[in-house]
Amino acid sequence: MKIAYILLVVSFLGVQSIFSQVPDPVKHWNFNSDPETIDGKYRMVTGVEGKALKLDGFTSVISEKPDVLADLNSSFTIESWIAMAAYPWNWCPVITQMKEETGGFSFEVGPRGEIALKMHIGNNIINCISDETLPLREWKHIAAVYEAGKGISLFMNGVKVAEYISTGKPLYGSKQEVRIGMNYEAVFPSNRIGDKGITPYWFSIDGIIDELKVYSDALSSEQIKS
Repeated sequence: MKIAYILLVVSFLGVQSIFSQVPDPVKHWNFNSDPETIDGKYRMVTGVEGKALKLDGFTSVISEKPDVLADLNSSFTIESWIAMAAYPWNWCPVITQMKEETGGFSFEVGPRGEIALKMHIGNNIINCISDETLPLREWKHIAAVYEAGKGISLFMNGVKVAEYISTGKPLYGSKQEVRIGMNYEAVFPSNRIGDKGITPYWFSIDGIIDELKVYSDALSSEQIKS
């Protein structure tokens, strides 16, 4: 009886291991060396694994050709480690391919430290935002999952912090330049009062990013935790 029980436990753990195994990403920025397509001021610093990229909050941006995410056509997952030095003046992407209002997605940090995934589903722009906020000067793992036919889920350190149910079909910005760390255009600061004396500004993520990955699958909560 004891041998049978042990075999059952081992078998169960083996099944768990299979289901929690993470597939290979379609794109992985490990930031162990200077990015080839970066502009602006930046520094390479110690990360969660090897080196990481420190963006300056004003000028830093990575621009990639659209084909780096050409494999995305349905479900997808974005994950990254991030340590914010300061919150952005307005919503600012960790990674985006939503240059125009015609398609794409944008995984962003908000002016209070919220995280959000904005994307085109059906004929609408869906905006899933967390109530929880990122702390300053502390590493956090963040993830955004879109599962076809179900919708969006957001995670911080493996814990689900927001979800948006949607069964529509996503529309990807397959011809849009992919950007890391900065919007495509200058943006007004958030919560401004009136329009006089205020102009749009260029700004980027003010913090450290490491191990940024994009998958063409909807990872489970167990896979994200692992």
